[in-house]
Amino acid sequence: MKSEVIKMQKLRVGVRGITGNFAWNLACNIRKERGIELAAGIARNDPSLKRLLAVIGSQHGKERERILRVLPKTMVLEEDNGNGLRTKVSEINSSQQFFKFIPACDFDPSSMCDIFVDLTRGANKPFEVQYSGFIENNPLLVVLDTGKSESFRGRLIAPPFVEPENPKHHKNVWRLGDCVVTAVASILNGMEKYLTEKIRKIGLTVFCILDSRTSDNMILPERAHALYFNAPPADLVRGCIRDDLKTIFSRSMIESPVMIQAHGLEYYALVLKVDVEGVKLDREEVIRMVTENGNVFLAPQSMNSTFDLAWEIRRKMLQIGSATAPIIPFERAIEVEQNASGTSVSIQAAVHYMGIGPVMFVQALKMLNEETG
Repeated sequence: MKSEVIKMQKLRVGVRGITGNFAWNLACNIRKERGIELAAGIARNDPSLKRLLAVIGSQHGKERERILRVLPKTMVLEEDNGNGLRTKVSEINSSQQFFKFIPACDFDPSSMCDIFVDLTRGANKPFEVQYSGFIENNPLLVVLDTGKSESFRGRLIAPPFVEPENPKHHKNVWRLGDCVVTAVASILNGMEKYLTEKIRKIGLTVFCILDSRTSDNMILPERAHALYFNAPPADLVRGCIRDDLKTIFSRSMIESPVMIQAHGLEYYALVLKVDVEGVKLDREEVIRMVTENGNVFLAPQSMNSTFDLAWEIRRKMLQIGSATAPIIPFERAIEVEQNASGTSVSIQAAVHYMGIGPVMFVQALKMLNEETG
């Protein structure tokens, strides 16, 4: 009997903002997934595109091959001013043979993509207008600026949690929770699963990168080593994180997060305080629940700093070419105390802010494919 090989159809993903740093990290993570294909990328005619074209037109073969291996072969060019767009596309296509560019005015995302990701924070048009045809039948996953009112457009997804359908939002527009929210969701995933309706209160302190500017756009040494307590935009971010955590952990009381900002942090630092009602947990049970999620790596007792962590990651990359999960609770900093009402848990964790976004995006793409498939 002749056997047939059934070829699994890949999930086709389009990305707007394809020449940015975030998109590159996302594209590298998508390439590792057997069931996902990066089908098309939308680029603006800006310096990042010019740098890309310069690299693939150069004689530096290794970097060029890396770009061609990761980015999609179909590229879409868009401009605010559409005059001469087709002419520009023709010029780019004639200057290189690696990518096929098409003008945005001729691009139908529904014909090439099952899911679209917009990494440009909406640019100048609302997502509902920009993708009006596509989102009638397909999901759109967006990145929005935390702290702005537009951040509440779209249903929240913070793997493994999904916001139920909300009449305020278009059913096919989704937004990924920010790195703090998705990290907390991953850490508390196991506890929520096994202790449904038992988590009474969640408190959170976040040490994160300062986002402020001086009048001359220079970072002074004194400013670089400073800590900022609830300085802008922390007050805006704090409210958005609180509201998103309320959406995910709707049965728990969410205390207003404390935001402390500093320059030069490769990792965010989280201090999670969780009160569990009516259940006596020991430390081993908490560690098992916290590390159940595949995006969580437990830093062993020998580590007590992000320096130790970064050194270990570099060692692993050199020895076995493997990256550590982006969410890292420290084993020595997990404290469990049983009391009359249940158990109080304290968890200190580091979050690699450059690594967590692409990983969570890939998980969100898989979840949306199942949700809408």
